[in-house]
Amino acid sequence: MPDGDFFGAPLRKRVAVLEQHADDDDDHDDNARAFTSTSKLNKTDAISGKMIERSVLRILTQMYKVGVMADSKDGKTAFDVFSNPDKINRNVTRPEHVDLARRMAADSTILLKNDKQALPLPKRVHEGERKTLEDHGKKPTIAVVGRCAHSKPLIVGGGSAIVKADPKNIVTPYLGIRRKAGESYSVVLVDSDDAKEATAQLQTIMPEYVVIAVGVYSEEGTDRKNLSLAKGHDILISHVAQHQRRHNPAASIVVAASVPGAILTPWSSDVSAVLVNFFPGQEYGNALADVLFGDISPSAKLPLTFPNEENEPKFSLQAYPGVRNTSVYEEELVIGYRWYEKHQVSPKFPFGFGMSYTTFQYGGLTVTPPNGEGKRQEKAIVSLLRSDEQDQVALSVQFSVKNVGARAGAEVSQLYLRFPEEVGEPPKQLKGFERVFLQPGKAEDIEIRLTKRDVSIFSETAHSWQIVRGKFEVMVGASSKDIKLRANIVL
Repeated sequence: MPDGDFFGAPLRKRVAVLEQHADDDDDHDDNARAFTSTSKLNKTDAISGKMIERSVLRILTQMYKVGVMADSKDGKTAFDVFSNPDKINRNVTRPEHVDLARRMAADSTILLKNDKQALPLPKRVHEGERKTLEDHGKKPTIAVVGRCAHSKPLIVGGGSAIVKADPKNIVTPYLGIRRKAGESYSVVLVDSDDAKEATAQLQTIMPEYVVIAVGVYSEEGTDRKNLSLAKGHDILISHVAQHQRRHNPAASIVVAASVPGAILTPWSSDVSAVLVNFFPGQEYGNALADVLFGDISPSAKLPLTFPNEENEPKFSLQAYPGVRNTSVYEEELVIGYRWYEKHQVSPKFPFGFGMSYTTFQYGGLTVTPPNGEGKRQEKAIVSLLRSDEQDQVALSVQFSVKNVGARAGAEVSQLYLRFPEEVGEPPKQLKGFERVFLQPGKAEDIEIRLTKRDVSIFSETAHSWQIVRGKFEVMVGASSKDIKLRANIVL
């Protein structure tokens, strides 16, 4: 189910919904409605004209950089696609763009499961193992299964998620794995989503490793009917896993899913490893291979919650999809991981979760209020209360992260805050996160500063953000469910 804290301030009823139009510069889904909503909101001073100007400037700057805007013959600025329609189809790809797309896709890959360290795959098979296999007349084999693996790679969604890549520049999972495997493996494509057909081919191949490429498509303007993968993909995974368990139990089974958001994973207990990426782009195959073979240790975290079942919070029809074009926000602030926290339900995969090929250790948590303690602190808090500057620092949170594993890797540390119970806020809210890359044995001190806005709630009567006084709990961890460090602070 959707969560929003990795992308902006916590959702706060209608005001914050409209406020997101300022954060999401490129929201085309309904331009007229978005403009109208933002215009109304601007009158309430919940969003400033400067914020709108900054958003517009960011959009126009990029348009000028890529040549979409140009001076027309009469000296007026215009969309160049109208005066020169060929420009929009021009291939402006550069090697550095390709390298960046590959690295971003790899860094965005989320490892949700890795039983018995099935990943990373060995780049080179040990000589003894390889000789044994070759004595039986074969190299170790990787079977890459599913049409998403090559003939129909799922790299983008619809609407503004479309990336018009030249087809010859698209690296499919099969191509990426085959290139990375080199001479150490035999890589075989099973280009079918039909479970019976795929298992029949696997019966003849008997691979040591199986990578099942799956996904589901989505686009702006329509809702997905459910949280399942594309038609046949869940069945494909389950049947392949069952087949391998019966006929080739030593094989490692890896699911690589390209998805637009949350999915159900009823097959997760039957496979060795699960990798998820959110529409990874044209370099998907190379990025996937980089992660599979350990050139890059996965470090991304889930920006939403993967539930155990459809409609786990039991939303009514009035809430979703709504009745007579009206949807009631009955969940109020308790949405996403906040619902799971409040009702003490364990999701399938929690918000902020993501595994690594290495291990990190947290320690040394200190929380410093403004200007120390006692009268100086009270004076600083009074100054905060009187200030109109929402970015003024309210708390400094410091801690350390150490890589205690054998591989280099990155960790995304997350800071959650629990407000004083009497104000009725959700039990846990993400307020900051920091990514650090560490070599084995290395540590780094991290500071995350919480602003006045971070320790405030929106007052519907005053129609402004109001700082909260009282006892806060500061929580630092690797996900919303995996809290490593805790401390209390009174404001």
